[in-house]
Amino acid sequence: MDTFSRLRVSTWIITFLGVINLLTLGTLWYRETTRSDMSKYKRMEMEMENQFKNEVGLDEGQIRQFIEKRDLFLLKLSKEKEKVHQLNLKIVNEVFSDKPDMKKLEKWSSEIGRHESKTSMFLFDHINELKQIAHPKQKEKVHRFFNNLFKNIGPPDKPPGKNEKKG
Repeated sequence: MDTFSRLRVSTWIITFLGVINLLTLGTLWYRETTRSDMSKYKRMEMEMENQFKNEVGLDEGQIRQFIEKRDLFLLKLSKEKEKVHQLNLKIVNEVFSDKPDMKKLEKWSSEIGRHESKTSMFLFDHINELKQIAHPKQKEKVHRFFNNLFKNIGPPDKPPGKNEKKG
């Protein structure tokens, strides 16, 4: 093979590898842009579900039950969250009215508390349902999963101020 033929083959190989690299970069870019369309909250939710399924070791039947119970839980939760959202809008509008009615604000705040209480009960009912899905050997894993989850969530950070201890 003469030098000109080697140069032509080398050029084609380099061109081919360059095109493959561009296609790979395009694929990665496309996946990242479509993935970022999904909300951060939704991605966290999906990751937590996958982590739960993997840590507990759910079988196919349990996964079907899990999905059914999760969907019912999310439906009930969204209805309560929508009610809280509407009450918050009412409160903001009332606060910015010429003469805010404190009785209305108290009433709406109490209603928000009742809805938030319901959402907590929905959550703990859901956790109990997931515990019921689990086999006896899996129940400890379910307990450990939710125990770690609530430990990691923890209380909200305290705002800086007078209560801060100086070290």
